[in-house]
Amino acid sequence: MAKICNSCGTNDMAVMPIAEHEKDQSRLMGIIKSLVAVIVILIVLLVGSNAFWIWRDSQYEDVVTTEETIIDAQQDGEGTNIVGG
Repeated sequence: MAKICNSCGTNDMAVMPIAEHEKDQSRLMGIIKSLVAVIVILIVLLVGSNAFWIWRDSQYEDVVTTEETIIDAQQDGEGTNIVGG
């Protein structure tokens, strides 16, 4: 069974001309180049965004404060804790 050409209605196998094939290939290559450019831009923006947050978080200084609190604690023989500080 032969393929029916929808545009002309004949039963002959339609052969795509080389010029049309090249036109389709060049159009697809343009689309692929655009998608690659978008992917590269998104990767650059992701790296830049992460670098910005690292820079922003490094602007703050971590301060560690230790306090010693002396607590007077006792325990009676029955398991009750007596704490006074």
